[in-house]
Amino acid sequence: MGEIDADFPERSASFEARWGSAGESLVVIGYAGPVRVLDASLLRDSLFIGVRREDLGVTGLVRPSEGVGSDAVRFLLRPWDFGDPWVRDALERAAVEPVKEGWRLRGESENESGSISFSLDITARGEPRRLELSRRGAAEPLAVVRYGPLRGYAAGRYPRWIEWSRGRARVRLDVREVAPLPEGRLRLLPPAPPEWRVVALDDPEGRSLVKRLMGDEPDAGRKEPR
Repeated sequence: MGEIDADFPERSASFEARWGSAGESLVVIGYAGPVRVLDASLLRDSLFIGVRREDLGVTGLVRPSEGVGSDAVRFLLRPWDFGDPWVRDALERAAVEPVKEGWRLRGESENESGSISFSLDITARGEPRRLELSRRGAAEPLAVVRYGPLRGYAAGRYPRWIEWSRGRARVRLDVREVAPLPEGRLRLLPPAPPEWRVVALDDPEGRSLVKRLMGDEPDAGRKEPR
């Protein structure tokens, strides 16, 4: 649980965010004051995003053919967790070089998302400082993640803050608390209210919403949802 500050081209937002994660299930809920504004869930490769201000839902399968599969999306949404087998395997095979006050690990992973190269800077104590992920042949990184110093929480040691950036977009999470998830508490989100419009992930409007949430600038001439 923590505070999100997001700066995208020509817009910004801040809200309280709560993550719930168990195995391949991941849920993120956003609140602006007492108002619930954002729902998102990823179960294996099935994605749902609900923007309550717009009465709009997006649902569909995250397909590796789109360039980023569900495993990469799941890791980007919880980049403090290096426990997935494909992540551990890539780190164990990484080339290591010394950098100021620590080490840099460089490598590549082949998984359902295709080939993803990475550069991970860690402190002399092995704590993450900066991670860059790139797709083969891409002009810019898939994402850059920066990590604050680790501190102790109820569920263990985690970064005080995490910052995602891509192009001119930046999202920062200041972590307030990390606690174990009570047994049986993680559930799929309830269905969208009947008055909502629900579009497919591969629909142009669905793609547009996901791009906005990722900080991509809209294509020229395309009308964006408010």
